[in-house]
Formats: sequence, structure tokens, C-alpha cells
Amino acid sequence: GCSTLTNQGIPAITVGLFTSGGVPCCGQTPVSVHVTMRQGDREVALSGYRDRDSSVDEQGSAMRVTFSGLSPVDPAEAGRLNLTLSAFYEGVSLSVTREIVLLPDGLALMPPWGVWGAPLAVVSDSGPWTVHAPLPPFAAVLTSLDSTQARTRAEDKLEVGVRLFDRSDKDISAASLVGATMQTAVGGVATFSGLSITGVAGGGP
Repeated sequence: GCSTLTNQGIPAITVGLFTSGGVPCCGQTPVSVHVTMRQGDREVALSGYRDRDSSVDEQGSAMRVTFSGLSPVDPAEAGRLNLTLSAFYEGVSLSVTREIVLLPDGLALMPPWGVWGAPLAVVSDSGPWTVHAPLPPFAAVLTSLDSTQARTRAEDKLEVGVRLFDRSDKDISAASLVGATMQTAVGGVATFSGLSITGVAGGGP
């Protein structure tokens, strides 16, 4: 398997036929290869050429087919997906499946009322807040190509973390930020609630 950012598409993939001993073979016979992508039981639509034929070469040569320029039609697709390449060779059905992790390429803050694309307001009020008291809840959104809200599942295990910095840009999270600082993004959204700040006072980023 491999991972790539959603705005970069799927890396070029080369498939070949091999003997039972792992030796490349079968270049003398034209083979048609088809590629599909699924997330769980759902097929993911792909843009680009999904069917390719191998070139006929001399006896004893290696069969090779390369797919490039593939990407999901929906830019919101993200997370763990399975890419399957399948072919028929002399009446035998062959296939290989590999996992590809499409990582969102951006992160944005969502307004507390949950309307993506609305005027930005990170929390319901701008403070000041009391030390030790819970901060207002807020959410972060994983985004894909063209700032599209990424479609992610809990099983993709894509997590968003929050840290606290003082005005000198020093990370003081470990000493001063209390609560669950890592959240899984489901539906592209990671929600933080119950966080509080301790041991410091004053303004900061």
C-alpha cells in the first residue's frame, strides 16, 4: 500500500504477470487489465483510463501495464481505499488488491454552528475565558481538492490534534492544555470539547 495527498491523485501503478516462482513472464501475449477502486463495499468512481492492454513482445519477455493519471471523480474522497487490478490470461481470472490512503491536503476551522463555508468564527464567543474552565467546543475540517470537505470514516483513523502556544510561539500544550487533544475526523470533521487551559494566563494565539 501507499499514501498520497488528494490533490496529487493516485501515483502511477505498474502491474505484471509472474510465474509461480516469481519470475516476470508472458510478454508475448496481449493482456487487458482493468482497475477499480472501492471503499468498503462501495465502488469509488475513477477518472482517467481504467482499462489498458499490454504490448506484445518477444517470447520470454515480461508483461507490463502502467496506469497513471487516475484520481477519484469526487474530490471529497479520502481515507483508506482498495485499488484492485484484474485481468484474464489464457482463460484464468487474475487480480491483485492494494490499499491506498488518500490523505486530505488541507485543514480548516469550522464555525460552531456547523455550516461549512459560512463566515469564519472558531468558537461562539471570543472570550476572555477563565483558566481551568472548559473552552467552548470547536471543530476542524479536513479538506481535499478545491477546499472540498473530505469524506472520511472512523475506521480510516485520520486524527486531528490541537496544541497550545504562548505569544512567543512556544508550544505549552503538555504543561497547560487539559483534555482530549486528539480526535478522529468522521465525515471530515473532528470536534473538540471539554478542553481547558491551566497554569497560564493572558493572551496567546
